[in-house]
Amino acid sequence: MTHHRTFFLSGMSLALAVRAACAAGPAAPDRALVFPEAWRRVEERSPLLKAALLEAESAGDLRRQAAARPNPSLDAEIEDFGGTGSRSGAGASEATLSLRQPIEPGARRGGRIAVAAAGHETALFERDERRLDLSLGAARA
Repeated sequence: MTHHRTFFLSGMSLALAVRAACAAGPAAPDRALVFPEAWRRVEERSPLLKAALLEAESAGDLRRQAAARPNPSLDAEIEDFGGTGSRSGAGASEATLSLRQPIEPGARRGGRIAVAAAGHETALFERDERRLDLSLGAARA
């Protein structure tokens, strides 16, 4: 998304949030809406801010997942089960049980973690940018 489109969407979100805050009625019958109250209402009702918070949370989860080591696997095989002649029945069958643990080269895992960390940092910056854009708009309103 381009910066121009992001700014436009942030402005639209702010306008809708401020409109919803004003439609909810004044904070008190005799006083104007003050910034802390306006900001609280904008923060509660802004879909773009909620999306940015969820994207940052999701990116953090991806970062934690990227740091996880691969899961082991357990395999079981049975051969010659139910054969004929001397191999008939279950007594002549062979069972194999194997446990596998993938071992990743350090550079591959480190690269995956670095990419996820960069994505998380980007999501945090975007969340903060949206929060600041909305805060500035609420202060002007």
